[in-house]
Amino acid sequence: MTSFLLVQSQSHSILEVMTRHRDSTAFIDYLENTILDLTEPIEEIAKTKLTKNNEISDACEMMLAELRQIGTHFASRDRKICDAEASFIADIEEFLNEEIWHGFTNYELSEMMEEEYEQDPYIYEFLDVPKSVKYLRIYDDIEGTNYATQAITMFFRFANAVAKADGIICQREEDAIYNFKKMLFTKIKKDEAVIVMPQL
Repeated sequence: MTSFLLVQSQSHSILEVMTRHRDSTAFIDYLENTILDLTEPIEEIAKTKLTKNNEISDACEMMLAELRQIGTHFASRDRKICDAEASFIADIEEFLNEEIWHGFTNYELSEMMEEEYEQDPYIYEFLDVPKSVKYLRIYDDIEGTNYATQAITMFFRFANAVAKADGIICQREEDAIYNFKKMLFTKIKKDEAVIVMPQL
């Protein structure tokens, strides 16, 4: 097992986590720089009048929820969230939220994630373009940046990593990856996110 340190932006503190899955550290190294790049643009849009009062305005919290939905979706494609898939997801979630899964074995993680999925499968069965990507598209249109593409790539790489976490990709996982990639790279439309551009 290996450890890593993450300097999280704004209200998020430095935290140390022990990774469970062999592939987690490499993905976290990539995720660290990406997350830090995306937080400020997301929060700039989230605090405008275009967002509802009950929506999440903390970018890390928003992306954590989106990664959890995506991770559970792909881990459950082969009918069972196995230990390897659960441990990889847990490592990534702990990267964004200290000790969220601390003290649990991989088997316990698998059972808890499976139970969460079974309680409300609709949440995890049907994926849409993440809200953070929609916010970043608004920001990009205003500022001429390319953050939405960074986020899309991040979410797709995460989905692919979860599907491969147990070392086997079944046909249902292959189909899900294809459909998710197609949705991410073709379904982004300006009218999905905003009608009137805010002034930042």
